[in-house]
Amino acid sequence: MTTVILLTTASPEGVAAARGLLSLLAVASVWAMLFAVRQVAKAVSLLLRIVLVLIAAVALSALAVALLAQVALALGP
Repeated sequence: MTTVILLTTASPEGVAAARGLLSLLAVASVWAMLFAVRQVAKAVSLLLRIVLVLIAAVALSALAVALLAQVALALGP
């Protein structure tokens, strides 16, 4: 049994597409986080407030992942 390891390099088009997608994810995350935070003040029930806070936390996490992936793309292999 032999193991073959192939080294691949990313194409510039693929890197540009990944950066575009990650930027879109970052913008969508910021929008969702701001929307959820604004709606918390208007929410009446405790359960809805908890859900909105969870949405804001998930959006913040997605933003962090997008930014870390942007840094990883910039640094390269």
